Amino acid sequence: MESDQARGTLETDHGRVAYLCSCPRGATQAPWIVHLHELGEDLGAGEAWRNTWLQAGYAVLQLQTVEAREWRGQRPPSGPPGETRPPDDAGHEAPQDAPHGTSGPPDKGHGPRRQAPDALAEPPNAQAFFTPEALARQAGALAAALEQLQRSQEPLLARTRGQAWALTGFGLGGLLALRLAHKRIVTPASALLLLAPTLPFATDQLAQEAAGLRQPSLLITGGDDRNAYRPQTTAALREALFSQLPPGDRFLLRLDGGSHNLLSGSPIRGPGMEGSSGPEARGSEASRDAGGPSSGRGRGGTGGGGGPSGGGEGSPMRDSPRQQAQELAFAERIARAFLNAYVRDDTLARQWLREDANRWLAERALLAHG
Repeated sequence: MESDQARGTLETDHGRVAYLCSCPRGATQAPWIVHLHELGEDLGAGEAWRNTWLQAGYAVLQLQTVEAREWRGQRPPSGPPGETRPPDDAGHEAPQDAPHGTSGPPDKGHGPRRQAPDALAEPPNAQAFFTPEALARQAGALAAALEQLQRSQEPLLARTRGQAWALTGFGLGGLLALRLAHKRIVTPASALLLLAPTLPFATDQLAQEAAGLRQPSLLITGGDDRNAYRPQTTAALREALFSQLPPGDRFLLRLDGGSHNLLSGSPIRGPGMEGSSGPEARGSEASRDAGGPSSGRGRGGTGGGGGPSGGGEGSPMRDSPRQQAQELAFAERIARAFLNAYVRDDTLARQWLREDANRWLAERALLAHG
């Protein structure tokens, strides 16, 4: 989807942070979705999430510490055998000494992006990013960068900035989003969306952080949600985190399959789906199977009828590109309804999440709340 963009690199006392802000072409006062990335991803990753949020009328502000973006572990491929990926997106990122607010090209035609790995052998040295000291440093850098951006007079940022915004993160970014939710930022986040967060083993600190959250929260995981960086982080561990969140406006979406790579928003590759990502690129078939529209700014995404179709657990379709597209469509629509409910204060979206979402999912996924 075409968008207006601003990008650059910020200096903080805790390290350098790269950012990319995208908003619907010509939009003003669009609510922000601040998205934090997985270890080793560049700012072009997560295309499916970025596209669906842009189509729903949100501005997407992606943040990544430079040290995490430029990490060069033994990253396993996430595409089909024989596929090669560029080492980074240096041809599209602002140079390291780029001034604050450097403009970038439209968000199309950039080619392949580095994506999160699937469940393969853990790359060396990844654990260095998950020590208490490293997490504190990364969270401090991201919080400082976000404060700078919330005060920035860069035209695109100033044009779209409003009071309500959501904080999201995938993998390592999900864990850092949990940390940032406790930081004193200029304007606190209105909602927290955790996409397959990478977690340490259950700790008292993690339990305290979860219990101390004040924002409505949605955690999305799946039965196949394991990543290469910390393979001990299973769906069960993420569900335990959900149980520690304050009761009330908390939600957990558990997909039947839902691999870690799928939840990154990577392009879904396979027959008839080459390079596809996001509802617009994937077309309407997967969304129609999921019982809902492929995009749009409807009231919480509550339109559409009928349940999903296709193979259940153990079906040959479970790992097919069509099944993966269907599961990503489930996650996108639940996330969109959640954001509309708590960022846009949409009462119909809130009601749909609590009363109708599970009927729409038709036992292909489960949305818990309470």
